[in-house]
Amino acid sequence: MNDKDKAIRLIDDALNVLCTIAEQHFLKLNPSKCSVTIFGRRHTLHTISDVKITIKGQVLPIVDNTKILGLTIDNNLGFTQHFTRLYD
Repeated sequence: MNDKDKAIRLIDDALNVLCTIAEQHFLKLNPSKCSVTIFGRRHTLHTISDVKITIKGQVLPIVDNTKILGLTIDNNLGFTQHFTRLYD
């Protein structure tokens, strides 16, 4: 098992633990509302495009940007899309 596979397995295990803890507190994670953003340099991001992160067996989509508390951040930690949306 290579380092990438080990990292994916650790992330999947951590997400499953998170789901279990959430359910113990009467909360649920909804995989259909979740996604994965992998942050890194442009020239290295394409080498890890085959990553599959799961929650309860459901594969999460990989997206180029994410919106957190109204702030849009892309996978290069840039804010271009955020500013574009602000000024459109």
